[in-house]
This record gives sequence, structure tokens and C-alpha cells, in this order.
Amino acid sequence: MILEDGLYPVFSGGAETGEARVQRQGVYTAISCRCPMDGPGVTRLCAFSGERSAPIGVMLPGDGALSIRKKLSRSGLEALGPGKLRYFTLSKDGAAAEDWQDAPSVAALFDDILLSRLAPVRGALTKREEGVSLLAVPWSPDAPFPLMPIFCLGRPFERDGRDYLLFSVSDGRPVIAPERSPTSSRRDPR
Repeated sequence: MILEDGLYPVFSGGAETGEARVQRQGVYTAISCRCPMDGPGVTRLCAFSGERSAPIGVMLPGDGALSIRKKLSRSGLEALGPGKLRYFTLSKDGAAAEDWQDAPSVAALFDDILLSRLAPVRGALTKREEGVSLLAVPWSPDAPFPLMPIFCLGRPFERDGRDYLLFSVSDGRPVIAPERSPTSSRRDPR
């Protein structure tokens, strides 16, 4: 994963809740984060590159907030994949990086200038599967769709009784997924 020194947004439940600082310290990369408490349960910080989501560690409670300080070696960073770090998310109670997670910034998944200027999309989900990132965007035939530039690349998907259009994203670009993908039907691909 390409980690550049700086501040990165941290999202929880689709809303920005804090910042994480990434800083090189010799042969290590230090990651520190402090966010408000967000309810009971174990909260983990996950890094998201657009290509892959990977856990960083457990946030520790203290002084009314959650925090983490972690140093990763080069081999520790390899587990995060080859993409560029885009943001961090908080996950609850051991949600694996492969589980559906809130997609706090849909535009952050894409490198294309047009797509990076999209308005925020509420309720979108993301997941890593079969070498690509999956993006599920809620939609209704009675409302305008927020991602019109890529609408034709989506396929219908239903999860927990809600309708979505499902997109595959690889290397920051939408791709056409194979028709026989396990998530191409209207069933829940959990």
C-alpha cells in the first residue's frame, strides 16, 4: 500500500468522525488516530485503499474517546495491498475486511476526475471480492440516481430488503463484472 505522510479522514456509519495521522518513522510507518466513542463493543480501525480494506488494530477507550497508535513495518504494510491509501473506517465487533462496510466516500473509490467530483451518496456499501472492490449504491426508480456517469455499469442487487445498483471497481475505475459473478443475482452475497 502506498502510504503518504499526512492526515486521512476516518469514517463511521457513513459519516466522517475523525482523522488518522500517517507518518514515516525510519523503517516503520506510524498510524495514530483519536475519535469520539461510538457506542459499546470493540471498535477496530481499518485502512481502505480502494482496492482493499485491511484492519489496523483495536481502538482503545480512554478520556471519553477511542484512540490507537500503531507502527507497521514494511512487511506489515504488504497485507494492505498495492493501492494508495484513501481513508480509514471504524468497524464494530470484529467485522472482517471482507464484510460489507459503509462506503463513506464513494468518490474516493475512483481516480477519474469526473467521478471524483460526485456528490456524497448516503447508504452506500463496499466490499472486497474476487480481486475487485464492490460498491452497492442504494437506488429507487422514483428518485434521481446520484452516479449517472456510471449508471449503465451497475447491476441490480438486493440486501436486507433494500434495492441497490452494484458496481465493480478496480484500480480506481469502474469495470464490467462477469455476468456469472456470485453477486450478479438479486440475492444477498454474504
